[in-house]
Order: sequence, then structure tokens, then C-alpha cells
Amino acid sequence: MTELIEWNEWKPETFERARKADKLVLLDLSAVWCHWCHVMDETSYSDKGCAQVINEQFVPVKVWLDQRPDIGERYNLGGYPTTALLTPDGKMVGGGTYIPPRQLAPYLASVNEEWKNNRAELLARAATRVEEPIPFRELPGQLEKSAPEQIANLLKADFDEAHGGFGDQPKFPVPETIQFCLLHYHVAKDRQALAMAEKTLQGITGIFDETAGGFYRYSMNREWSVPHFEKLLELNAELLHCYLDAHLVTQRPDFKAIAERTVAYVDKTLSDPQGFFYGSQDADEAYYHAAPDDRARHKAPFVDRTLYVDANAAMASSYLKAGVLLDRKELVDRGLRCLDFLLAHCFDLKKGACHYVDSLRPQKYGLLMDNAALANALIEGYEYSGNPLYLYKAREALEFLVQNFWNAKRNAFTDALPEKKAIGFLNESLAPIKENLLAATALTRHAAILGETKYKEIAERVLKTFSLTYHEHGLYASLYGLALYKFLNPVVVSFYSAKVDEQALADARACMKVFEPRRCVKYGSEVRHGQRAYLACSNKKCTPMLASLEEVLGELRDDDHR
Repeated sequence: MTELIEWNEWKPETFERARKADKLVLLDLSAVWCHWCHVMDETSYSDKGCAQVINEQFVPVKVWLDQRPDIGERYNLGGYPTTALLTPDGKMVGGGTYIPPRQLAPYLASVNEEWKNNRAELLARAATRVEEPIPFRELPGQLEKSAPEQIANLLKADFDEAHGGFGDQPKFPVPETIQFCLLHYHVAKDRQALAMAEKTLQGITGIFDETAGGFYRYSMNREWSVPHFEKLLELNAELLHCYLDAHLVTQRPDFKAIAERTVAYVDKTLSDPQGFFYGSQDADEAYYHAAPDDRARHKAPFVDRTLYVDANAAMASSYLKAGVLLDRKELVDRGLRCLDFLLAHCFDLKKGACHYVDSLRPQKYGLLMDNAALANALIEGYEYSGNPLYLYKAREALEFLVQNFWNAKRNAFTDALPEKKAIGFLNESLAPIKENLLAATALTRHAAILGETKYKEIAERVLKTFSLTYHEHGLYASLYGLALYKFLNPVVVSFYSAKVDEQALADARACMKVFEPRRCVKYGSEVRHGQRAYLACSNKKCTPMLASLEEVLGELRDDDHR
């Protein structure tokens, strides 16, 4: 019962109160889906002795990670919960992750004693950021066509040949590594890359819920056999994308079956009748350890019904893909309905995209991740529907992103817009690789469809900046490989007809059933003699105007464009 703790919100007034009282702030970074966060709530924060120390000697602040990822990015101490001790101006002077009650009270008393009587030494040891803001770069690096091969070698060196996946334990699925391996195989014909993707997808089924469907967050061992049971919308969206693509490449029925069962889980458990998707389902060990027939006797784990924009954009995109590759039009409609909801409730021309919605009220504007994810999803909405409104709205999102997040001196996007009276590490400007490359990909795709040089130039500058550091990001270097492949050779397929009718959409969706992650779809109205026509462009070359869909499909399957 954490009601024993007098929790406060993260806001300037809270830290001002800490300053006036000359107290440290105890920051609890938690998540509704996090098992050990619940354990800490039920043990340490429900212990009367701990609660008394916290309430009397500290100003306690609880922050929900899903709602404030910008705070999580800056104060995470290696896992959740994070228990951080901060000065009234937000500097970190101590902390850890889960701390049991028998250790928490004496630890807090010790740090508080040092704050009162040995402050200078405590501040001298104050934690500094491990990830500093990216350095000032007037001259970024260069684009190297050899980078994907180098990234493939990095993945090969870390690959677990026995169980699939990368590294040791705990084993987290990293969907970008799978997407990169599939694309690298497609372009470079590297069969080892394909084998790594297949083996990893086989292994990850160990954290798939065989009873209800859906993927758990990670495995505590390298064999993928001891899952941590929380299910996150964003991870399920990304893995759904991977299994769909892998089925397209390999035609393996087991990959298709996993994709279908993931959709069934999301439909049943994480879908709101209004059109959006819920954020997560809790980890409840008693429920998930129960035999399939016994689960009905247990209360189903809590579902966080909050709408998170970045995760919804990812799932909308995956539903669009699933609708085409599984021949289920209702899934395409479901993905478009989600995009419509996001546009109606989560995007503002002057504020950009919000991060989450609470009781239909948008909350927390100003994060790069939401604007970049929404822009990408809207471009896909246009490709799958032919509705130019989605492309127009994608441009609005990209324009907001460029005008507000772009740092021309650093040649990168900042992760968050500055807040008034920002506290502590929120004054730091970070340039995370994932969000920057997601933004670069959206700019690349929009530029490829409409021929915009400004967006292409900014995407190139981002890629040149991260060309100097991608190898430092471990498995996430695969993000750079994906973005670079799509930038160097976008494959634009244009469909020309008097209007975007069912035939035009059917033709476009037929092309989507050919594996080509660099593909961009464009619809045009320029026709000759009332006839449909097609155009395929890659490697800065275009075919003559094609008269049949079969010719377009032939071009997509031709190795020459790779």
C-alpha cells in the first residue's frame, strides 16, 4: 500500500518546496507494467519505517516512465524501478533500482546524514550523465556504402548461434536487428544475415504467450525460456512487423501463424472501441504460471488503457502491413482508423504531437519520438489507402519536427523541446539515435515520394552525423543500417490512373507483397488516353512508363535495382 508515501508530481513547485525545506528529492521512476516496481510498492514503500523516513526526510516524487520517457532517459539507473536521490536543483547524488525495505531505510538515512553534515563531499561525488549531449559538429562524417556490411559483422560477432538473438542474459528482443538482417540479405544476398533473422525469430517464440498470444518483454536467460511477463504495445507492434516480413521472405507458415496470433491478442486485449490501442498489459506471475485451463480462475492482469502516440503509430503501421500480407482488409481499415484517431486527438499544428492521451485530453507535447513515429505512420497511411490527406498531414508533422527539433549546429534532432523552468537533467539536450534515424527515414520517404530536396538534405545530415558514432550503439547500429539503405536507394513505385480506385489500390497492394523495405508508393493522375500506367524508379534511374502490373512486379523482383 504505497498510500503510506506522500507522493508528489514532477513539477517546479515540488522542487522549490524541496529547496525551501533543504531536503533531497526521492525520485521513483516506475511503470504500470513493471513487476519489480510493483514489488517495491508492496514491500519497501509499504513498510512503515521506510515510509516515515521518506516522508520526514525527503520530498518523494513518482514519475510514470511511459508518460515521461524524457525523464526516464535522463535519470534511469539501469532498470526499473529506478530509485534516484536528487538535489533540489535536480542533480543526482545517489540511488539504485529495486531496494528492499531492510536496505532502503538505512541507505536513505545515511545519504540524508551526508546531505546535512557532509554536503560538499556528497555533491563532489554527484553523478554525471553517462550519455552527454552529442558534441558540436560543424563538419559531420560521410556516408559510407560499406556501413551495412560493417553493421552485419557487428551483429554476427554478437549472435547467439545456439538460441538466436544477440548477447547473453537477460535476452531482450531487438526488432531492428531482425529488420536489418532481412534487408541486408535482400540487398547483399548475405545468407548468414537471413539465418540470424530466422534463428532469432524462432528463439523469440520462447517469450510468446502460447495461451493468449502476444509477446512478453524479455527473457531472463539466454535460452528465451524464462520470460518476464509484461506485454508492451510497441514491442508487439515491432515484432508483428518482423514476423510478417520474415514470412514474406521465407514463406514459413510458423512465422505467419505467430503474426496472426499476435493480431488476435491485440484485437482482444489491447484494442479500444474508439479506434486506438492500449499501452500495455501487466506482468502477473501467478496468472501466467497457471496452466492454460486454470487461467480463467485468475483475474486477468491489469491493462493500461492509456493511448501512447508513438506506440499507436507503430501498431497502426503494423496493422496496415498485416492487412495486406494476411489478406484481411479489416486490418487495413483498423490501422487507418487508428491514424484518424491520432490526427483528431493527438496532433496540433502549433504543438505537434502529444505523447499520451488521458480521458481524451492530450498530455505532454514536445517529444521527438511521437512526431517522428506519427510522420512515418501517416506516410504509410497514404501508401496503403491512396488518400492524399495522410501525406499532407505527414508533411505537417515533418514541418513541425524540422522547425522545432532540428539543431543545425549539431546536425541532429533534439529529443525534447525545452520546458519552462526545466529541472536538472531536463536542461540537457540529447540526440538519441533511434528517434533521429526514425525522423531521417520519414524525411527520406516523404522526399522520395514528392521530390523534396530540403527534407532529403536534412536526412543526409543526420546520417552523416551518426556515421561517426553508430558503431558505439551496439545492436542499435542496425537502426543506422536500415536508415542508410533506405536513403541511398529508395525504390519509388508510381501508380497512374484517373483516380485512386479499387484497381489502383489492388495494384499497389500487390506490389507490397514483394519484399522491398525501401519501397515508397506514389499515386498520380497523369494518364495517357485514359489508360493506367506504372513507373518504377531506383538507383536514380526510372523505367520507361510501364503498361502492366506484371512489369512492375518484375522490376521489383529484379536484382539490378538492389
